[in-house]
Amino acid sequence: MLEAEVNCIMSRKSNISERTGRPERIGRIVTRIMARHGFHRRISSEQLEQVWREAVGEMVAERTRLGSLRRGVLEVFISHPLIGQELSFRQTELTEALNQVSKDFKIKRLKLRQANF
Repeated sequence: MLEAEVNCIMSRKSNISERTGRPERIGRIVTRIMARHGFHRRISSEQLEQVWREAVGEMVAERTRLGSLRRGVLEVFISHPLIGQELSFRQTELTEALNQVSKDFKIKRLKLRQANF
């Protein structure tokens, strides 16, 4: 499927820039394909998981799962209410740490949810 899309994009005349009349750079084409298929979001998700582990520590990270990040709110699933209480107390500290480590995403607050896993 991805190969067919690459072939389709490469064969289009839209790859010639209207501004310069020259062929579009391959880097821009690849970026557009990656964005269309959500590869950037997957990379950011993996990066967010790594930053989360560093910020909360291994013990807490094993007992939590990250959900979505929407409008600055990071959804965190917790396995036990005590973990939720700890994260709630440390929310400001954690959001600051997460935002310092990565400039790719800005987290304003955590939304904690109980889950079984």
